[in-house]
Order: sequence, then structure tokens, then C-alpha cells
Amino acid sequence: MRSGRFSWARRLAYFMRMLLQNLAGVILFSRNIDTESVRWSRYRDELVQNSDFRKFDGMLRMVMDGSDAQANQLQTHLEAEYRARRLVYGMHKSREALLTCIVQSYNGNHLDFVDGSDGGYALAARELKRRLSEVLRPAA
Repeated sequence: MRSGRFSWARRLAYFMRMLLQNLAGVILFSRNIDTESVRWSRYRDELVQNSDFRKFDGMLRMVMDGSDAQANQLQTHLEAEYRARRLVYGMHKSREALLTCIVQSYNGNHLDFVDGSDGGYALAARELKRRLSEVLRPAA
């Protein structure tokens, strides 16, 4: 988007600059090398601390990482609680995560949102709404 109005030579230079910056970021991040503008050694910890996992309206919304066996164990537990009418849940399993960051400063002042790359929260919400409608449906 930024280079759309540039000549092909300037686009190539811009692309090369972005490539080098990304390569430098990979090296600094993987080796936990701090710079004046970014504390790469703390970035992973800050990412976890700054990830949004708040409760709204009495509902807990979160993305979790685990094995298929762990996901099945969690779903079995949630299903038992749902059948016992102690909770209502929606769940969706994704193979990949999508991270969206709002960065105000690379030194700790950023908010990170994690979601399933294939519509995780939206698909879990659809399942939750279906289950809620079953629970709230008047008995015949």
C-alpha cells in the first residue's frame, strides 16, 4: 500500500529495506538481544501479560494452546458440565493462531489479541449461541 505510487526501482528498494528489517528482527528476537527501542528479551513475557483475556458479562473468552488429547479432555469436561446444566460453552479448535497487536511502544505498552486463524472466536460464539438457545428454549 505504501509503495503503490513509487517507481519499480523505489518499490524494490522499499521491499529490500523491509526484508532486512524483518531479518534483523528475527535475529534480535531469537537471540533475546535488547536494543535502545525494544527489549526483545522481555517481549515474549510482555506478550503473555498483555494478551486480552478479560471476563465480560460473566463470560470467560480465551484461546488456549494444547494437544488434541488435552482439547478432547477439556471438551469432555465442559460437555459433562453442560449436560449437568452448570454451564454453557462454545468451543472451536484451530490448527493455527492469529495474533493482532496494538503497539503504542515496543517497551511494554502493547495490547495483543489472540484468535484462531480460521475464525476461532466467531465459530465458538456460534456454538455458544446454539447451546444457549437449547437451554433457554421453553419445554414442550
